[in-house]
Amino acid sequence: MILVLNEGVRLIAMPFGDAIVVDRTRLGVQQVSARLAGLLQQRGAVDRLLPPTLTEEIRRGLADGWMSFEEGS
Repeated sequence: MILVLNEGVRLIAMPFGDAIVVDRTRLGVQQVSARLAGLLQQRGAVDRLLPPTLTEEIRRGLADGWMSFEEGS
């Protein structure tokens, strides 16, 4: 499974290491960790056990609707 940003969502890297997600369809902005930003930018496969803080960020993004999983390797 690969993490992807949904349509209308943009990831903006910040100089301090983290990033913000701008969801134009829901008019929302959220700060995300550099680790999650890296997974999203590289379309990283999520096929291993992740740290609890990263897992929680992923759950929140899925629940808020700005991120989803895509089939692939």
